[in-house]
Amino acid sequence: MYRFLTFISLFAYFNSWAQIDQKKLDSLKRSIEVSTKTQKSWQDSFANAQDSIYKTAINNGDSVNLSTQQKTTVKDKQIIIRIVIFVALFLIAVFLALRQKRSG
Repeated sequence: MYRFLTFISLFAYFNSWAQIDQKKLDSLKRSIEVSTKTQKSWQDSFANAQDSIYKTAINNGDSVNLSTQQKTTVKDKQIIIRIVIFVALFLIAVFLALRQKRSG
């Protein structure tokens, strides 16, 4: 029992030295606020730069992007047509197989 009390008293003694001073805490708080403001301003400037680049590209009528979009829509249409043809052929094959089964 006495060993336990001795351990608790030593633990409390060393723990009291580990407490953060109020001045250090205030300094840490100010440092965090400054870094947060700096990061926020950097993010805002980066977002503004991206917006200006995007608006410039839109205003110039970026022909490269338009041709790329047209190519993708043509490729998408070709893929859809191939899928429709495959499904139609599959249904014809199933229909012929069922017809042969009935007559055979």
